[in-house]
Amino acid sequence: MDAESTPRQHWEPHRLASFVARFLDAAIPLEEWAPHTSHLAVSTVICRRHPADALQRMRAGIKALNAANNVVGRYHETVTRFYVERIVELLGRSDRGQSDAELVNEVIAALGGSRERREGIWRRYYLDEGFPWNHPTARDVWVGPDLDGSRSGRPGST
Repeated sequence: MDAESTPRQHWEPHRLASFVARFLDAAIPLEEWAPHTSHLAVSTVICRRHPADALQRMRAGIKALNAANNVVGRYHETVTRFYVERIVELLGRSDRGQSDAELVNEVIAALGGSRERREGIWRRYYLDEGFPWNHPTARDVWVGPDLDGSRSGRPGST
């Protein structure tokens, strides 16, 4: 993997545009798609451009990319929907007309460039510390949040 194609925590405009195009063509090798920031970057652009059907586009794109990489059984419905919903919420507050790359970098900062940050976000919505990875059906079907995101104990709204 060369420096030009390596996903980064901080996205530059030309790298982002190329990466999103390759996602749409299901032409990203698995090792480039694996970093969580790659998922957030593509999801942010898709959610910004297609808010009404972003989930369907991400679902189809991830499944096509997995198929192109001969990956079976790794698509996770709850993770995909959870992040699409969080990104759409965040865009409603943060999209000020900045470039896609600037917005992606803000979303990554907010939703977790680090594993600890991502786990903290999940804990604000789900009571089970191992969720969604240990849930018997969350990979195949949407399992909505237990909490509203404030970690107050109120039921989730989605």
